[in-house]
Amino acid sequence: MLRLPASYGVSRRFKRVLSEPGFVAAPAIMSDQDVLAKHEEGLGAGYFWLTIYGEPGHEQWAWRLGGHHLSLHFTYIDHKLISCTPAFFGAEQTLSPDNPQEAGYKLLVNRQELARSLVNSLNPQQSQRAIIARQVSQNLVISKAKKLALDKPIGLPLSAMTENQRRLFFKLIEEYAGVFKAATAQKQIEKLKNSEPGKVYFAWAGNRTERGAEHYYRLQGPTFLIEYSNSGSHLHSVWRDRNDFGAAVDFE
Repeated sequence: MLRLPASYGVSRRFKRVLSEPGFVAAPAIMSDQDVLAKHEEGLGAGYFWLTIYGEPGHEQWAWRLGGHHLSLHFTYIDHKLISCTPAFFGAEQTLSPDNPQEAGYKLLVNRQELARSLVNSLNPQQSQRAIIARQVSQNLVISKAKKLALDKPIGLPLSAMTENQRRLFFKLIEEYAGVFKAATAQKQIEKLKNSEPGKVYFAWAGNRTERGAEHYYRLQGPTFLIEYSNSGSHLHSVWRDRNDFGAAVDFE
């Protein structure tokens, strides 16, 4: 294992695995840390590390970038990228929304707006199933464990949604997958679309109407989990998969 400052070849590596939106979002989040550093010690664009596992270019190797509000992992087997999860993007709004230094936060807002549109499109019967809590709690978050547990999905299944609601659901999925290169993202999206609709769920907690209010949502299927939480101006979002860290080579 080799650990290096994030400035070491990160831009070149990003271009190989991230799409244009992803390539904009990741450095913007890193730059946002310089704003946060004015309010809290131990933050800043210089507090990111690139870690390389194995020998780049060999049959099996991996690399990750880690720091506050950004954690990306890429695993290669037989010279192919077979896992791009866990993928964590976070941001905190500390300046006025029109300030260019808020780029990282603004680039993630669509993850909030698409989910809000989906939950607000639900009828009362659907809402009863989708809304799992009136208030956000850390007890809701299930993606913290090193090994991902996907055996207890809750919320509203995709099979109980209308066609328009399903369209919003997959637009939200594409928002997460779209930060990666087209081929990698397409594999992820196709895998999710091929899942049984009765085994893919959407769940929401917290306020669903007021912008700036605390809220949380979860998208969960047999092989993947997406979680998002927002205190109003501080958001965390993560995409995890059964193939986290290349644990299950099933992308082909």
